[in-house]
Amino acid sequence: MAKRKIYLSQGPYTDLHRRVCDKIGELLEARGCEPVTVGQNAYGIKSTVEQVRKNMNACSGAVVVAFRRFRLAEAVEKPGTPDEKSISGRFLPTVWNHLEATFAYGRNLPLLILVEQGVYQEGMLSEKTGLRPIVADLDMKFLKSEEFTKTLEDWLEHLDKQSERSVVNIEALRPHDIFHSLSIKQWCAVGGVVVALLTFIVTTAFWMGTISAKL
Repeated sequence: MAKRKIYLSQGPYTDLHRRVCDKIGELLEARGCEPVTVGQNAYGIKSTVEQVRKNMNACSGAVVVAFRRFRLAEAVEKPGTPDEKSISGRFLPTVWNHLEATFAYGRNLPLLILVEQGVYQEGMLSEKTGLRPIVADLDMKFLKSEEFTKTLEDWLEHLDKQSERSVVNIEALRPHDIFHSLSIKQWCAVGGVVVALLTFIVTTAFWMGTISAKL
């Protein structure tokens, strides 16, 4: 049985980060999954964004590991407005965490989001998407914790259910179901095939009639 591909969004830059990501990869592999990360074990000639999109399309789920990547020593939010606010000491993750999580969310893939304690939560790392990110000290101790173990098992169970729902029983489909499931683009493709087929039939009939008339 082929392993399910899981996109692993990561941006490690310390030895601890790398060990954490490697361990998460091992845990996924031990549960019948194949971690995929552009730039780590997935490569190609297209742009990085295109590579992410391509590989995400082949995945059944995604795990986002958001580490502290940038620290804003001093910054100003909404400058020149009445809501101007000074910011200092704010930690941000790599922007690829947001981008890759967005690709996964857009494809309705089961998402597991892990956020290092102290990282500013916005966008795909916040709860505004309806998901509950796990915020913790992302270290080897956390990966052995009951919280992470149960969260991972729950996510994998959700992944299994999602995979089961994606399997379509063709024999059980009625013409009515197929009719309503096709998109406009798919209907255009079907129409093109029908027109081509009718053209072939009419052309063949014409030439067969012409040949018969000459005999």
